[in-house]
Amino acid sequence: MRGMVRQLLAGLDMVSARLARGAALLGCLALLSITLLVSVDVLGRWLAGVTTRMAVEVSGYLVVAVVFLGLADTYLQNAHIRVDALGSCLPRRPRAVLTFVNRILIILFCVVVFWFTFRSAVSSFRFGSSSRTNIDITLWPIQALIPIGLSLLIAVVLSDVLRGRPDRSAEAAEAAGHD
Repeated sequence: MRGMVRQLLAGLDMVSARLARGAALLGCLALLSITLLVSVDVLGRWLAGVTTRMAVEVSGYLVVAVVFLGLADTYLQNAHIRVDALGSCLPRRPRAVLTFVNRILIILFCVVVFWFTFRSAVSSFRFGSSSRTNIDITLWPIQALIPIGLSLLIAVVLSDVLRGRPDRSAEAAEAAGHD
């Protein structure tokens, strides 16, 4: 039975890490798209006095992709901004408890936000909501990126909780010889 649970957890790790990496790559493509859109808009305005009229709006939507599609991979890479004034002062055992509680709170928060943003995306899909601007962008695909990114973050954090992994920043500090 334990062997099967370990295999399931290893599978969750592998699948969630690969999906997180793929989502992060899509987020990188969105960032590249923002760069290209804004560059074309600036060059067009500077060289010919014309603007794309869509660079600002589309860039704003692409920021959603950059942020939410990058959440899970950022967590896996231990690249989130964190304030660790209390945790860094604690011995290993209380730090592990604090990490566990923190991860549970992250999961609960993400589940709540997932629920509301999923409902919003479904509602936009049902009613055919669009941006109501000159380019009239359909909103539900952009809105769906939020619960997609949150679900990936939930999966990688849940995997750490189920496996009882230590804090990723503590692992990094120990690997560097700090503790």
